[in-house]
Amino acid sequence: MIRIFRNEPDKYDSVASVQNNKNFFWMNNKPLNFDPKAQCKSQNLPPVLNATYAACIIERDNMMNVRNCVGERPLLYEVDELEAIDIDTSLDFLISESLHKLSINTLDDVTTNLQYLDTVTSRQKPLLLDCTIRDGGYTNNWNFSDEFVMKAYEAVSESGMDYFEIGFRSNTDLFPPHSKMGRFAYVTDDIVHKVKVCVPSGCKMAVMAKMGTFTADDFCNATDSPVDMVRVLFPLLDEDRRSKFSGKKFAECVQACRDIKAKGYTVCLNLACAEVLTMADYEAICDMVVYSKHKSFGPNGNASVPGSACCDFLYLADTYGAVDADLASRLVKKLRFELTVRQRCVDCSIGFHAHNNLGDGWTKTLSAIDAGASIVDSCIFGLGRGAGNVQSEVLICHTHGMAGGNGKMLDLEPLLHFGDSNIQSYEHLPFQSRFSFGQNCLHLMTGFLKMHPDYAQTILNNY
Repeated sequence: MIRIFRNEPDKYDSVASVQNNKNFFWMNNKPLNFDPKAQCKSQNLPPVLNATYAACIIERDNMMNVRNCVGERPLLYEVDELEAIDIDTSLDFLISESLHKLSINTLDDVTTNLQYLDTVTSRQKPLLLDCTIRDGGYTNNWNFSDEFVMKAYEAVSESGMDYFEIGFRSNTDLFPPHSKMGRFAYVTDDIVHKVKVCVPSGCKMAVMAKMGTFTADDFCNATDSPVDMVRVLFPLLDEDRRSKFSGKKFAECVQACRDIKAKGYTVCLNLACAEVLTMADYEAICDMVVYSKHKSFGPNGNASVPGSACCDFLYLADTYGAVDADLASRLVKKLRFELTVRQRCVDCSIGFHAHNNLGDGWTKTLSAIDAGASIVDSCIFGLGRGAGNVQSEVLICHTHGMAGGNGKMLDLEPLLHFGDSNIQSYEHLPFQSRFSFGQNCLHLMTGFLKMHPDYAQTILNNY
């Protein structure tokens, strides 16, 4: 446009951006661009161009002469309705800020956002993961008997849940065992196989692996393992062991997830301390999770390859129990937006793991599900560190009723029977069970103050 303007000075004295309006216009109560007696669609109206002032080029002397930034013989440069937005009123500012937050820079971005909204409204019921043994192990240092774990696996499988997390996969060189730690802090494939064969048609098996306590070599190919899912825990510690996000350490976590996923496992990347991470942290995390970026090709960029993620599920872990229902919803939506809209990634869903410090575990879990979480965690009778977790038996009542998302029935009875017999026996009521967990004023305060539950547990154990 500038070249044309410069090369044809006799024809054009300025350049101005305009928008093509095909609307019905009146002036002085008379139609301007249509015949009211003739039927006409707005798409077929003769265009009326209005100056947007998005870009104007004119020589200074000419502008002073015409007292306008558009001359008498302008070269008109047409822009679309998005580029034509002129920010004058408060409503204009609000519209522009909203578009910016949605990363809408072109009309193609509008289409992408509509596709994102379609995925929100058409979501399925979430996958359910029971972590009674793994999270419940914090109450007894994972010193469960084989019989206890087998019965728990049987109950979870019979209830219709999707995954059973049996414990931690830890490398004994990186995380040396000591007398207090039970075998389910160091789960091997042999242990998983022994439990899994007790229920041949049981649900899928998961293990957690905490960064710094394992290597990818601790996992064989998934086809040779009874483990279906590996959940990689990323603790919120920087190089100086402060509770801050470290891009360098997270890059190591991303690589570990890629290595494990390459072996055929379903991989979760669990972000500890979700309530402490900032929105800028989440943007950096999603950018790093999607290691292979979206690519467009074709004559008009109308074909594309979506971005690829290092994990199948990116998890928010409510480590301190301080996430409330509103924050749970906002964080899930933030991650889904970053992955789906900004990164154009379609192979990574969001998970949520809630703690019950403030008595709102299932409330915020349902809020996360409503926001689009595809998988959520729970424990039988809420057995877990500190104030405990969402109760599996309560969660499935709220999420599935009696019919599972895949058509199978979800049954409360196995969970209730196991919990009554093994976690909270009737003879111990109304006191807390023989496991050291449950709500009390100290755990409530740790959740309110965003403190680690171990502070409260130390006081309860020693005073």
